[in-house]
Amino acid sequence: MATDIFPDYSGCRIMAVDDVMVNIYLLTKILEKTHATIIPALGGQEAIEKTVTEKPDIILLDLRMPVIDGYEVIDRLKSSPDTAAIPIIVISAYTNQDDVDKTKSAGAADFIQKPVIMQNLLESITTQLIKINKIKG
Repeated sequence: MATDIFPDYSGCRIMAVDDVMVNIYLLTKILEKTHATIIPALGGQEAIEKTVTEKPDIILLDLRMPVIDGYEVIDRLKSSPDTAAIPIIVISAYTNQDDVDKTKSAGAADFIQKPVIMQNLLESITTQLIKINKIKG
């Protein structure tokens, strides 16, 4: 059972995307306390492929990654009818207003600054899961 600080995301599938494995690990350690299924994706290409096969309910996406960055991941997922409705929360150390505006205009649901404050992350995820009717508000 989730404690008061950790919402219960049982039955929810959350993808954590980053090019640094330790960042995925840290997100996984936080989110495992919510009872969500965590889908790790190392980099943009793996995120795109796994989104199609694993069908996550929500995606936590790093912005600056080599080869396929977060902007391109958002663009590709939002341009496909099969993945366009999946909420994407960008998590980035690059937090100038241009980055925030660009990701939101591309279709990201939210933008969270690194280092991640756990309560902010959980509030953002909860908001998105309520919007898509995966959990009750």
